[in-house]
Amino acid sequence: MAKKKVEEETVRQYCPFCRALDSMRDLLERNSEFFDRLRQARIEVLEGIKSLIEARIEQLKTPPEKRRSVKKIEVSE
Repeated sequence: MAKKKVEEETVRQYCPFCRALDSMRDLLERNSEFFDRLRQARIEVLEGIKSLIEARIEQLKTPPEKRRSVKKIEVSE
């Protein structure tokens, strides 16, 4: 059992993915600038989606006669 634990620790030291995840886990415990920026990015994405929804609501509020309508155009050859 102890040998398996030593082998896992050795793999963690040399595996680049494990090291990256360990680093991120360490940063998660701290209130770092990296995670503050990720949080801000999530907020910006949600604000963008919110603006699209609000624009669509405004379009739906306009009376149908003021909306653009599709016109049929005859094409002659």
